[in-house]
Amino acid sequence: MAAFYAIYYGPEGLRDKASHTHHHTIVLAEGLKQANNQILNKHFFDTLKIKPNATVSEIRKRAEAKRINLRYFDDNQHVGISLDDTVTAQDINDLLSIFNSKENFVNKLILTY
Repeated sequence: MAAFYAIYYGPEGLRDKASHTHHHTIVLAEGLKQANNQILNKHFFDTLKIKPNATVSEIRKRAEAKRINLRYFDDNQHVGISLDDTVTAQDINDLLSIFNSKENFVNKLILTY
C-alpha cells in the first residue's frame, strides 16, 4: 500500500504532504507555548507531547465536545497530539482553543514564515 501511495503522489507530492504536516505541527506547538502549555519533545515532526496548563480531564472534555481524538498518557498529566496531511486551519484552531490558546492559525502562520 505504501508503494502505491508513493507512486501516486511522487517525490514532490510526498514532500509537499510532509511539509504541510510538519508546518502545521510547528504552528500548533508555537500557539500552545503562547498559552503556557509545555511542549515536552524538543524535536518533532508530526507529534507533540504536551503538559497542558489545564487538567487533563478538562482537555479531554473540550476535545470530546469537538470530536477530536487525543492521546492521554497513563500519568494523567500529559497529552499527545499527532497530525497528518489532512489537517486543516480549522483543526489547528480547534486544538488551540482546547488548550486555552487565544492564538489562531492565520496569526501563527504569518509569524512562523
